[in-house]
Amino acid sequence: KTFEYAVFNVRSLFTILAVYRPLPREGFITEFDQLVSLLSLDYNRLLICGDVNLQFEKNSDLYARQFYNVCRIWSSIIMCMVKLLIG
Repeated sequence: KTFEYAVFNVRSLFTILAVYRPLPREGFITEFDQLVSLLSLDYNRLLICGDVNLQFEKNSDLYARQFYNVCRIWSSIIMCMVKLLIG
């Protein structure tokens, strides 16, 4: 397992998927895609938040581009992505 997550249903309005990826680990993109696929069976609106330790501001970050592409593929159920900055 390459990341930790928690799922919270908010009054049947939407579902929060909180994600934490501690360090770059091989397989994260595939596991994240599989999780969203599984969640799509039960939930139709996801708000994704957390820290996946990707450099979204850098076009050269391959993992950030792959993560973005997975989210784009699932855009029919993903409402919003929020990156929390703590510290």
